Amino acid sequence: MATINTHAPVSSNSAPWLSGLRLLGSLKLTITLFALSLVLIMAGTLAQETLNLEQVKQRYFTAWIARLYFEDLIPQVFFPHSPLSAWIPFPGGKIIGTLLLLNLLAAKVTRFHARARGPRLVAGLIALGIGLVLMGLVILTGNSNEGVQGEPPFSYQSLWYLFCAMVATLWAGLLASAATSTSVRIRNASIVGVVVVGGLLVGMLSGYLTLGDPGLRILWQLLKGTGVAAVMMLGCHLIFGKQGGNVLLHFGVALLMVGQFAYGDRQLEQKLNLGEGEASNTVINISKVDLSFMDNSDPKNTKVVAVPSSQLQVAFEDGSVISDPAIPFDIKVPAFYVNSTLVDPAEVETNLATAGIGLELAVVEARMEGGVSSTPNVASAYVELLAKDSGDSLGTFLVTQFINDGKSLFATDRPDEFEDVTADGITYEMGLRFRRIAKPYWVKLIDVRRNDYAGSSTAQSFSSVIRMIDTETGEDRKERIWMNNPLRYRGETFYQQDYTPMPGGKERTGLQVVRNSGWLIPYLACSIVGVGLLFHFAGTLGRYISRRDRESRAAGFFPVAAGVAIAFVVLIVTMKLVPWSAVAMAMNPERAQEQRDMYRAGEIPVQFGGRLMPLDSYARIALKTLSSKESVPLTEAPQELIERAAMEEISPSEMTKYREPFMSEKKLPALKWLMEVAADSNEIYELPMIRIDAAEVLAEVGIERRRKSKLYTLEELLPSSSRVRELATAANKKDAADMSFKEKKLVELASRLHLYDVVAVAMQMPRPMQVPESMIKGDTVEAREKSRMELQMMAFEDLRRRMQLIAEVDSPGMIPQEGQVDLPRPDRKRWLPISHTLFESIKDRIRDPEAADPTKGFVTMVNAYQEMDPADFNAAIDQHMELIFPRMAEDEKGWKLGVERWMEAAWPSGVALILYLIVLLLALIDLVANVKPLRSAAWAMLIGIVCIHTLAIVARIVVTERPPVINLYSSAVFIGWAAVLYGIVIEFLGRRGIGNLIAATAGAITLMIAVKGLSDDDTMPVLQAVLDTQFWLGTHVTTVALGYSATFVSGLFGILYLFQSWFGADPNSRKEVYRMMYGVTCFGILFSFIGTVLGGLWADDSWGRFWGWDPKENGALLIVIWNALMLHARWDKMVGPRGFAMLAIGGNVVTAWSWFGTNQLGFGLHSYGFTSGTLMWLGIFCGSQFVMIILGAIFPGPKEIQRN
Repeated sequence: MATINTHAPVSSNSAPWLSGLRLLGSLKLTITLFALSLVLIMAGTLAQETLNLEQVKQRYFTAWIARLYFEDLIPQVFFPHSPLSAWIPFPGGKIIGTLLLLNLLAAKVTRFHARARGPRLVAGLIALGIGLVLMGLVILTGNSNEGVQGEPPFSYQSLWYLFCAMVATLWAGLLASAATSTSVRIRNASIVGVVVVGGLLVGMLSGYLTLGDPGLRILWQLLKGTGVAAVMMLGCHLIFGKQGGNVLLHFGVALLMVGQFAYGDRQLEQKLNLGEGEASNTVINISKVDLSFMDNSDPKNTKVVAVPSSQLQVAFEDGSVISDPAIPFDIKVPAFYVNSTLVDPAEVETNLATAGIGLELAVVEARMEGGVSSTPNVASAYVELLAKDSGDSLGTFLVTQFINDGKSLFATDRPDEFEDVTADGITYEMGLRFRRIAKPYWVKLIDVRRNDYAGSSTAQSFSSVIRMIDTETGEDRKERIWMNNPLRYRGETFYQQDYTPMPGGKERTGLQVVRNSGWLIPYLACSIVGVGLLFHFAGTLGRYISRRDRESRAAGFFPVAAGVAIAFVVLIVTMKLVPWSAVAMAMNPERAQEQRDMYRAGEIPVQFGGRLMPLDSYARIALKTLSSKESVPLTEAPQELIERAAMEEISPSEMTKYREPFMSEKKLPALKWLMEVAADSNEIYELPMIRIDAAEVLAEVGIERRRKSKLYTLEELLPSSSRVRELATAANKKDAADMSFKEKKLVELASRLHLYDVVAVAMQMPRPMQVPESMIKGDTVEAREKSRMELQMMAFEDLRRRMQLIAEVDSPGMIPQEGQVDLPRPDRKRWLPISHTLFESIKDRIRDPEAADPTKGFVTMVNAYQEMDPADFNAAIDQHMELIFPRMAEDEKGWKLGVERWMEAAWPSGVALILYLIVLLLALIDLVANVKPLRSAAWAMLIGIVCIHTLAIVARIVVTERPPVINLYSSAVFIGWAAVLYGIVIEFLGRRGIGNLIAATAGAITLMIAVKGLSDDDTMPVLQAVLDTQFWLGTHVTTVALGYSATFVSGLFGILYLFQSWFGADPNSRKEVYRMMYGVTCFGILFSFIGTVLGGLWADDSWGRFWGWDPKENGALLIVIWNALMLHARWDKMVGPRGFAMLAIGGNVVTAWSWFGTNQLGFGLHSYGFTSGTLMWLGIFCGSQFVMIILGAIFPGPKEIQRN
């Protein structure tokens, strides 16, 4: 393994400055600063619960000395408590960052020396100089370009061909390595690379794997950075030899730090809000609030004098008077609120206002909104104006953004109102508002557009068409800006930030305008560090492989055992992954007369949640939301419902198997449940299917009997449903943090009842409300008949409104509308529910008896299910598909629905989970008994299982048309897959059974997390607008997931090492575990750093802020710093194998926090990843890891004790 010389010889007569430089470059100082930064970042993350980003930055990240408040370390969302005011001084971000930069420079000066001499040194310096010049040119040209930010100087097609040529060159290099390498391991790795890169190249050349213009635009920046990094790497290698990669990667880190010091905190973020047809030359700085005095005496030029809100706050706190010659008044501030709420003056004890609007309105202080909450803070103040000459009071006025800045804050058409105040004969408009900044150009909004996913209220994209008129140059241009595609003009970048619909059909856009001269520096730093890490760790890996080639292998390979294992996996695949019911139906058509083809019924397309899915998938999602299960037990179900599910009459003796099952409960699958709901059978109301967990809710609804399943019937809940909805509505008016446990559970129950209503109304035959005889009025037959007709018309009108509403809410659409086939996807209308379409069809057939009924097939299918008629049921499926198929667009007819139906039926992730558990058992037996054939069998099984695992991921990619990681569920599946691959490779290299154990453990745990903890909703959903980018999902998200996986694998090795130490395992085996732990940590920091920086680049490309200190960003940074701390502690010999293992286990905690913990905070840009119930399991996991670390510190094991 490569190490860094941390103990260079020091001459006894070294100059004091050199000794000081060595001390400044000490790795111990590096590790100390890393540890301090971990605490600072964690505190800054948790503080965002109550502080906004600017306040957090000032308190922690941009301070020299920070006040570390204990309150910030104990978030209320996790541990409700009384606020704590205590704090301690702590090194701030500026001092830690400065010392890290100085430490890095001092370390390179004192420990890294040029290895080259003569011409080699000259050549290296020339290459390094050229690289630095190229780097400067890249940064300068990035600032000088205008138009779409980062657009290449040639066509995107040419750039794509260039990228294909580079991939082809890589493939040729791997092929040459496979053909010529003398190392078996390198040759095998090269062969794998040839296959993988070759497959990628085939996909690129065939057009299946492509990048759109936005992705190619980012690729161009990274290619420029990689080119610069390659030239600099050549220079570093010539000068420093094998240490060249280390020097280059630390240069990249320094470049990133300097870039953030120089530009990160100086970048100016502004907002431009425009309604369609509006124009403006003024932007607002939403991080600054001013008390503004506006002199409008000159109609062509408004003069503004502004007092920053920070001065108002100081004057309020110390009672001072604000006085400045530029301000027309002296100002006292009786009250200032960072956030406030409007109230009636009668509700306050003393109204501070003596003049102006404050006599009609009052404000009270409100809790500050923290993080990047979508709810803004609304500042207010009471200001007393004093005459400059006499000091006499002119009155105390209320100034508030509610009145003075409502148009900017709340995107209303109502004009802002100001107070008129007079001084020296000049009348000023006074108000509290965001800081305004005038520009030398005007921007007019021509059109703003929001595209939603079909059948959903989720936005797929926002875009704005603007006209820019420069008053200085006379330039007049028309541009389009959309998500992840910013526009650069006059050194500023315009980003599409948001969209607001206005009353009357008018639309409003929000553009973020950012001035950031150093926006290309992170791109360069990412490429430079990436290339440096690759070269550094490639050298380490190469030396390790060479050593392994020279060493004898731990064990031979047993082909018979491996063959038996592969045969077993093939048998499981054949039994579980092949849809035998569909195969049997296809091979024997006569079965269609005897058995319902539920597999094909489940393939019927449904539009829900913004995408098309099989009917079976929708049924599973709906039932899972109601009951937390994909099938419900039939233990207490009505006999008629059980007979329809089994499609046979059941005798009392046979019914015992349902009522009192011997082993496992018989259950009603989701699709059959949906058939019962669609039929509106009486028995569906007697089926336990609505989950209630809280005893308090059961008491509220009047249910005394508590079931083990926690499922209850509609019949039990309907009497109290109105009361539940009323209580839930009242609870929803509260802040989530103020809700009691009971209120939260009532809201949950109300949402489940509402969901059932939506499913039922959408799927059932539309029926008007029955008119009770008691409501019919009149003394004569004619009068009563007239009353009956009027009431029936009212019932029909009510039905019409319900049908219109069900077509507008997020309901299952099963009938495509006509005339949509040739339209592009964003312009197509949503599919309509069965009930709405049937209602309209009935009206059409009243006018035209020959009119087609597109719901006929589905209605027949539901009726046939109820009547247990398999022939009619199967024929109705064909009829339904024939009716809707001509209405479907070509891209809706693909085989994605079939793939998803297979995934739900075959459940490859679940099959892989079970097989991983089997391999885990085999690996444990091998670890205890050293059964070498069992080791080969386990490894061979893992090869087969990872193929199943890969199949599950590929199927998800096909269905979603996205890269493998798009949400928490898919991240768990992918992280487990990567961890299994790590284990397989490790076992191939070492053959000690260690890799088998790690792979099986990681695969089982991650799939268990996915299947049991993250599958409560649609696991393949559409994405929010800002996430709708293939490039960043395929690079940043995937790379970060690989970093998570490597860090977790390192932690698993740490746990294994401690157990080996405690139980006196073979020293060679422990040494191998230590090596692998170090090697995987190297991969972890490579992927984590690159992925984290790519995430910053994505943020910069989306809203102009490379690093926003968002909780998820901070979590990723914590992983990078933790891995760096581990490696530097090892290189400095501060920790040995056991200490390194304990640090690796700590990495599990840090990674779990980044993966799940940040989502549970409920704030930040990634709070949409919140999953209920996760916090408890996260706490248990982290607690278990801390226990392992403590035990490792207390019980070092016999070998360590003997060595000490």
